[in-house]
Amino acid sequence: MKMYDVMHHAVKRTVERLGISAEHAKNHVVNLMQTAFYNGSTPHPSGKMARIYDHHKSRTRIVVDETEQTVITVYKMPKPLVISGDSEIVALVRKTVQRELAKARRHFTQETRKLKIEQAELGVEIAKATVNKARCKAPHTQALIQERIDAMQTYSNVIGARLHELQAEYSRKKSEASELLPVMTL
Repeated sequence: MKMYDVMHHAVKRTVERLGISAEHAKNHVVNLMQTAFYNGSTPHPSGKMARIYDHHKSRTRIVVDETEQTVITVYKMPKPLVISGDSEIVALVRKTVQRELAKARRHFTQETRKLKIEQAELGVEIAKATVNKARCKAPHTQALIQERIDAMQTYSNVIGARLHELQAEYSRKKSEASELLPVMTL
């Protein structure tokens, strides 16, 4: 566990802003720092550089002196923008986003299923060709069979790459929708 020094100001702000008792404030801030995520650096009014850490679970932002590893201050992170669900336009946008996401999920599932079946059938053909190659005694015939196996393997790799592309595209659409939909309070 990495230890941080906590300034008196940070202890006072922890009590004031987070509602933690004074005797537990320093330990609370150090514990938050263990699971906080680095968000960036910014110049501090004292002239030094300060690092900003966010603890998402508790919605707490922690400012740490970059050189001394001392916690300067602590405050609650701003709440995300919440759009009221009463508006007809918001409801329409929400339904449209949900419909497009469902459409993308159906397309992803259908295409993935087709490609996986094709890849599996290709695997069966490769296995049969490998058995035929093992049974064959003529070297030139074995070489021909190996060429076919290599071609089928290359095509199987192309299908695998396409599957990866589909997964990345669907993940991108899903993350874009998830960025918009929580803001709209589903």
